[in-house]
Amino acid sequence: MSLERTVWRIMNLGRQEGAYHTAVERALFEGVSNGTSPPTLLFTTWAPTVSLGRSQSYALDVDVEACKKYGVQIIRRHSGGQAVYLDE
Repeated sequence: MSLERTVWRIMNLGRQEGAYHTAVERALFEGVSNGTSPPTLLFTTWAPTVSLGRSQSYALDVDVEACKKYGVQIIRRHSGGQAVYLDE
C-alpha cells in the first residue's frame, strides 16, 4: 500500500469576469489532466454571468437582450450541463 503524499495548490482569483474564470478553469483542467499542474482548489467570485453548457443554444436558453440590459456576461464552458447563473 502506497502512502504517497499529494501536494495541492490553492488559488483565490477574487472577483473576475466569467470569461476569465472559465479560461483559468480550462487551463487548470488541462494541466492537471496532463500532469503539468498539481491538483488545485480554486476560490472564485463571479461578476454577473450566465454560463452555458457545451451544447446549449443561446437563442433557446438565454434572454440575450435582458443580459445586455443588466450587464450580465454570457459564456460557454467546456463541460456539459444546463445554464447556470453566477454572481457574488
